[in-house]
Amino acid sequence: MTPKAKMWIKFVCSRI
Repeated sequence: MTPKAKMWIKFVCSRI
């Protein structure tokens, strides 16, 4: 997984 994808997942998890 790319660093950007990891950051995106973390962002999404924070939103939910």
